[in-house]
Amino acid sequence: MPHGLDTRHRTAARVAGIKAPYPGVDTLAPSGPAAGRAAEVDASEGRLAPVVHLADRAARPARDGATREPQAARIDAQNRINLGKALSALGWTPDTFLVAARENGHIVVRAAADSPLLTPVPVDAQRRLTLPPAVLGALDVRPGDQVLAGVVVDTAELHLFAAADALQQLIGALPGSGPPEAAAEPAPARPAAGGSRIRGRWQAVDRGTQRPADSC
Repeated sequence: MPHGLDTRHRTAARVAGIKAPYPGVDTLAPSGPAAGRAAEVDASEGRLAPVVHLADRAARPARDGATREPQAARIDAQNRINLGKALSALGWTPDTFLVAARENGHIVVRAAADSPLLTPVPVDAQRRLTLPPAVLGALDVRPGDQVLAGVVVDTAELHLFAAADALQQLIGALPGSGPPEAAAEPAPARPAAGGSRIRGRWQAVDRGTQRPADSC
């Protein structure tokens, strides 16, 4: 059996090898006068750093437990987005007729019968959705932009958002990062005097103000 002193040194060496040189977070920091005395302890003696409490204590929204699958895709040059995983979760195939409708500022795609009031969304053999101009205009996206797709299995719906709008809604608008101001249009240049064959519009002469001709 090894000597107790050797075991202590061996354990201390192992702890020193995995212990960071920086103080950790003291989740059980004392409060009251004991906290003031503990703050005077030198950090070199192994004193843990005090807990930094977050000011935001807003309650998280309650989750309804619905099954949602997210997927992000980039629009290619032919206005298509590859959402194979999303379509597989909903059981949609290239033979499924899909229509899109605008709801609450985003696009909702459903498998429904043909309707003249809804916009059809074609699907190819690679399970890529071709976004029609109405959908691109509603989302304010163009080729190269990202689209965030949210699959709701319980309602068999596919929700499409512009990734830029979704991120701004989650993170918040940054101060001073608004759209660039349009440059003022320059004033039209005045035509050069002389050298033009264009004459001014003819105007009638008021006879009451016309000066009589000089008599000879």
